Amino acid sequence: MIKQILINGLGLFVLAMALSAQDQMNNAEFGNMPQPLSFLVDTEGMDPSVIMSLAWASYERGDLGAALQYAQRVNVVMSHSSSDASYVIGLVMMHEGLHTLAERSFLQALKYAHTTEERADYSMSLAKLYFLMGEYEAMNQRLNDVIFPYYFNDDMQMHKVTLTQQWSQARIILQREGLDRVIQMYRWQGLHHVDAVELLALYAYVQDSYEQYAHAVELFLYSVVIQVGVLIERMMVYEPQYRFSSLQELLQLSQLYPEMREYVEKGNIYRTLFLLASSLYAYEQSDVSRIIWNGLRLQPGSSPWLRRANFRFFNPGQEDLHSEIDMMIATLR
Repeated sequence: MIKQILINGLGLFVLAMALSAQDQMNNAEFGNMPQPLSFLVDTEGMDPSVIMSLAWASYERGDLGAALQYAQRVNVVMSHSSSDASYVIGLVMMHEGLHTLAERSFLQALKYAHTTEERADYSMSLAKLYFLMGEYEAMNQRLNDVIFPYYFNDDMQMHKVTLTQQWSQARIILQREGLDRVIQMYRWQGLHHVDAVELLALYAYVQDSYEQYAHAVELFLYSVVIQVGVLIERMMVYEPQYRFSSLQELLQLSQLYPEMREYVEKGNIYRTLFLLASSLYAYEQSDVSRIIWNGLRLQPGSSPWLRRANFRFFNPGQEDLHSEIDMMIATLR
């Protein structure tokens, strides 16, 4: 009897999921999809790559109806699903709140992805979708897929174990010897997955547990070291004899070169440093957090993160990061 109830319950769940997908498909078929805002170009005989460029151009200017139709035409012309076209279709579906169809399109895009960068982009959008759906474990898995691609591979699994051990060691060094020492000891790469790292860090932070605050510190520290590593490499282009001694000195030297100044001011490094300090404060490492906030508030420029660092330096307990995860999700495709 119990077994039959469970089977029936599972059947009802599967049926409900199928009906949800069918309802969304019906909405798409009966005119609830966005309509083109302008006349569509005749794509008869066009190369699929040209049609795809029309789809992206339409999407970027906010014409979701045109983007959807061009992307669908690409799939028709190619007689199978294109990763890029499926991705655009997924983005449109997500924007329209058709989450089941968006998930299906993103998974289709992943199936045909050719490069690590493509897989990272598609997984990030899936992570955003799962956040919107409240599927946080699925979101975490997709973010981890960005950071550790091919996680089923033995070498990558070993890399994951080694890297996570380094994160823990770096956090301890940060607490005992400071941020400059960590930067001197580690050179991590992976600028393309910084957003995934920081979204995981924010999610860890909002769990409001001592253990998860520690994990947030490790992830934000990892992101800082990656971004500072890029800054060091660029500095050595201008000054081949340069050797890192302190972050404050590096940021000051960056002001001398327009390209580096732009990288610092328009990039994410101020944000990441601020979030690292905030996580350290939550992790009961207030002395270390105040050192980082103080260094930030003394930087030149108009970045809002510098102003927030100044506020937190004098009012350390007056703000937390619970709203940051929503704001970061909003910046993703």
